[in-house]
Amino acid sequence: MRTGKIIDHHQVVFAYVGEVMDSVLSYLQQFYELSTPDELLFSERFKWEEIEPFFGKKALIPQKGDKKKLTDLATKNADYDLEHHFMLYRHRDEKRQKALEDLSELMGKEIKTIEVFDNAQLFGTAPISAMIVFKEQAFDKKNYRKYHLQTTTNDDYQAMKEVTYRRYQKQLIEGQTLPDLILVDGGKGQLSAASEVLHELGISIPIAGLKKNGKHILEALVYKDAAIPLLRQSELYKFLLKLSEEVHRFAIDFHRKTRSKQSIRSPLDAIKGIGDKRKKALLSHFASIDAIRSASHEELLALGIPEDVIIRLKEELT
Repeated sequence: MRTGKIIDHHQVVFAYVGEVMDSVLSYLQQFYELSTPDELLFSERFKWEEIEPFFGKKALIPQKGDKKKLTDLATKNADYDLEHHFMLYRHRDEKRQKALEDLSELMGKEIKTIEVFDNAQLFGTAPISAMIVFKEQAFDKKNYRKYHLQTTTNDDYQAMKEVTYRRYQKQLIEGQTLPDLILVDGGKGQLSAASEVLHELGISIPIAGLKKNGKHILEALVYKDAAIPLLRQSELYKFLLKLSEEVHRFAIDFHRKTRSKQSIRSPLDAIKGIGDKRKKALLSHFASIDAIRSASHEELLALGIPEDVIIRLKEELT
C-alpha cells in the first residue's frame, strides 16, 4: 500500500510442521529479508510479543480506524483464499477418485497402484523404454524407471516384451509388491506382447493398453482383446490421458538425453583397455582422432598406454 492506495497483494499457501505461528513468522522473515516496508500491519490473530522481536517498531496491530479496516479486509481475503484452495484440491481429489472407481469397476478389482510403460526410438537409434508409477492418488516419481533396450532397435513388440520381463522378473526375485494394474502405451499388439511375458512369469495382474488414433490421441482402453471406447468428457478419460501424457513425457525426455549422449560419443569408447582416464589423457594431448591414429608408439607409451592397448587402438582406428 502506498499513499493510501492498495497497489498490490500477495498470497501463498504453504505446508508447515510444528506450531502454525512459528511457521508464519519464519516465512515473513524470509519474505522481508531483503527489504522491509515502513510499516507492517498485523491482524488481531497475531500477538504483539510474537511479532515485536522480529519487526520491532515497524509492526502494528491496529485496533480501530482505516488501518483496522485494512487488516480486517486482509483477514477476510486470507480466509477466502484458503477455503478456495481446499475446495480446488477437494474437487481434484474427488474427480481422481471417481476415475479410479470407474477403472476399478472395469478391472473387477480395486486399483490403487498403476505402472505405465512407453517405448521410444528414432529410426532404430537409442531404443529405450520408460515406466512411471501412480500410487496413492499421485505420481510416485521416485519410483520411475528408465531402460536401455538390449534385444531390439526398432521392434516395438519385442521392446515391450523385454521391458516387461526385466521389470517383473526383478520384482519377483526381490519379493517386491506388484502393482494393481499395468498399462502399456499401445494397442492389441503391445498388449499381447506384454501379456505373454507376464503369463510366462506366472504373474496374474490386470493389464490394458492405451490405444491412440491416427493423430496419436488417446481413444480407447484395450482390455481382454476388446477396445473400450472412452468418452472425452469422462473423468476416466481425463485420468488415463494424464497417465499417457506423463509416461510419454518421461520417455521422450529420456530418449532425447540418450541420443544426445550417443551423438557425442568417441570411437575410443568401444576400445577395450581405454577407460575414462586414458580417454581423457588421449583427447587432452591430441587435437583429434586422426592425430591419435597417426601418433607413434612412443607418444602413446609416454601417455601411459600399455603396448597391447596401443596395438588394439591402432587396429580399431585404422
